Amino acid sequence: MPGPDEKSIRALWDDGQRATALRTALENWDDVLDGGGDLHWLARALRVCGADAAALSTQVHMARRREGDADSWLPLIRSIHHSGDPWWALELLDCAAVETRDARTLQVEASLAIGADVSTMVAQWLQDYRDAAAHEAAMSWLVASGRICEAEDLLQRVAGVPVWRARLALWRMRPDLAREDLAQLPPSPQASILKALASLQEGDARTAEAALRSLADSADSPESVQCEARSWLATILRVDGRYEEATRAADEANKASPQFTLGPRLERELAVEHSTDGARRRDRESFLWRLFGRHRQRGRTIGDLEYAHLLDPLGVEPEEAVIPGLEKAIERLGGNRTAYPTILEDGVLLPLRLPLDPRHHGATIQRVLWTRGVDAVRRLYREFEP
Repeated sequence: MPGPDEKSIRALWDDGQRATALRTALENWDDVLDGGGDLHWLARALRVCGADAAALSTQVHMARRREGDADSWLPLIRSIHHSGDPWWALELLDCAAVETRDARTLQVEASLAIGADVSTMVAQWLQDYRDAAAHEAAMSWLVASGRICEAEDLLQRVAGVPVWRARLALWRMRPDLAREDLAQLPPSPQASILKALASLQEGDARTAEAALRSLADSADSPESVQCEARSWLATILRVDGRYEEATRAADEANKASPQFTLGPRLERELAVEHSTDGARRRDRESFLWRLFGRHRQRGRTIGDLEYAHLLDPLGVEPEEAVIPGLEKAIERLGGNRTAYPTILEDGVLLPLRLPLDPRHHGATIQRVLWTRGVDAVRRLYREFEP
């Protein structure tokens, strides 16, 4: 005997019998999905009740009825990608059979999120699209994939990307070159943070601090700008000896960033170590320390830090003392506090390729709980087992 159809289940929902309606829908899940009815109400109901994975599954099923319809597919796939499931987003892009500029953008961004090689996609993109927005997108993808040399080559070939030209000049610690492009930019959070960084590199820390605080507190600033502003603010505060404020700014930068960002983590460790070092000095001045603690206390080394393994590419040894070691690491990062760190070697800007942090990767996979549930998380963990 066939189970209840979508209309009878919706009638239960509209009649206020919401628990019964959802239980009936889940018990007859396949029949409800295959019934051909309008399930938008069910997706909304499931989301209201916290069943996000089931809600997305319902939306995907409805979108499959309209293969090739960009208006049905792309907002859903973008939502899934931004929810933390680029793997499913890529699967759905294949199913959608949509060939639009927005679809190709999503494909590149989701591929980057899982660490795939996007060089072929970016090269084809540059052949097909030649406007300034396309060049801006290609620059961001090349930098995110660590192809800094290719990004700089693109800057030489095209006009209309002053933001990236200024940004890479500042990564090289060349505010004089950056100012030429910054003068062309209309007001925006992205332009404002670059101007603040130029002021800082020119030695005007007071102007830079005021601009960075404004950007960090503005609702108009994207997450990436807020993170970068707070990271540089932590640097200014730490150099000025305001270690507690620097620690808070670095913590806020880490919270604001949707990706692992090395710069604010190093700034936090350095600010904390400076505060602790001051406490040690005060202890050494005490009578009890002189009497009992002289032979027991030692300073921390780089090897004691949580992210010590990430500092190898920066030339920092595990046995180095924390403060000089971290100062060396931060100096090597130059003018770059983004999620895509770089270093300058013999005048060449190079990507800093960090080893994968299993904890960060695991946390990323666990976000799939909200889109497809626990079984999908288990499959991904098995796929990425060493």
